[in-house]
Amino acid sequence: MKKILPLILILIFLSGCFSSRTIVGQGVHKTIKEEYTQWYVFWGILPMGKAGNIELNEDIVDARIYVRFTIWDSLFNIFVGPFTSVGRNTVTIEK
Repeated sequence: MKKILPLILILIFLSGCFSSRTIVGQGVHKTIKEEYTQWYVFWGILPMGKAGNIELNEDIVDARIYVRFTIWDSLFNIFVGPFTSVGRNTVTIEK
């Protein structure tokens, strides 16, 4: 038990938070935000739901897309992820 506790603490405090931003065209001039929760099974191998199939309309030429772990995503992944094969992150589209 003494060896497991430091391992659990390391996993909790060093779990990765990331954010990636993609700019399409010239970026955003006026902001319309759409936010989706992207769900994964098998620890991120297989995406599920709408955010995995987002398509931008042909008339939208400028947008910013953020993919990130919010605090709620991280908490969910820390406490539920080790016992199931489900994970999540947040996708925000500004157009």
